[in-house]
Amino acid sequence: YILAADNPGDPNLPNDIKKPPLYTIAGGVAGIRQSFNRLEFSLKGAIDSTQYQDGTTNNGQTVSFADRNYNQYGLKIRAGYDWMPGVMPFVEYGADERKHDQAADVNGVNRDSSGQSFRVGSTFRITGYLTGEIAVGYLERSYVDPTLLPVHGTLLDASLTYYATPLTTLKLDMKTTVDESTLGNVSGQFSHLYAAQIDHAFRRWLIGTVRFGYTNVTYVGSPRDDNYFSFSTALTYKLTREWWLKTEYRREWLNSSVTNADYASNIFLVGLRLQR
Repeated sequence: YILAADNPGDPNLPNDIKKPPLYTIAGGVAGIRQSFNRLEFSLKGAIDSTQYQDGTTNNGQTVSFADRNYNQYGLKIRAGYDWMPGVMPFVEYGADERKHDQAADVNGVNRDSSGQSFRVGSTFRITGYLTGEIAVGYLERSYVDPTLLPVHGTLLDASLTYYATPLTTLKLDMKTTVDESTLGNVSGQFSHLYAAQIDHAFRRWLIGTVRFGYTNVTYVGSPRDDNYFSFSTALTYKLTREWWLKTEYRREWLNSSVTNADYASNIFLVGLRLQR
């Protein structure tokens, strides 16, 4: 379950919107995995529902974003081979469908779509050194409305954690997605995210974090191209084994090919985490 809001300056929002609307993503994943000696096969199914709240314009009028609500149904099949201890190369095929609650969006376009992806990569389970996975591949998404161009291209996904020392860990995240859009003549947002993070334990109960992220968003069907940057520092204080206090400062900014769309923001966060 995720509760979030669109970024300020999101081109999918009306120009006179008072503040970005909140939205929720709720869903689940179920699967099965079976090993045959060194071969491993897995099958996963997923269902997600994205629901937007209404927004408000600067003059107080209510704006409905119900045309952005949709359900996604996906399936992934993976075959891996236990090449050496802790290293398992794999191939994976995925397919999904997106069905919107309304037959057409604000522009009268049916944005229902189907997608496919093919990935080749490897998982790492080298305890104390490297864990996670990395993969390269290709994805495509086709839309019901013939006026919307298909979205396709290479993908690069990764979620790796490297234990440099007993006190310091390095993390690498990369993700390729095709996100929804309501812009006229734009099929979707082809996004590539890259992020690097360093965690260092000054004490067992005090952990410092530095993270840098970069996301490129291409609006398929439009010349618009956005580059998002973020830099953050955080400090986590473990009050007890279960309760953690976290403070964070994050700087975000956008460089866009569209005139006057750039922005910068400073974000301060204080949070409490319960871990049992």
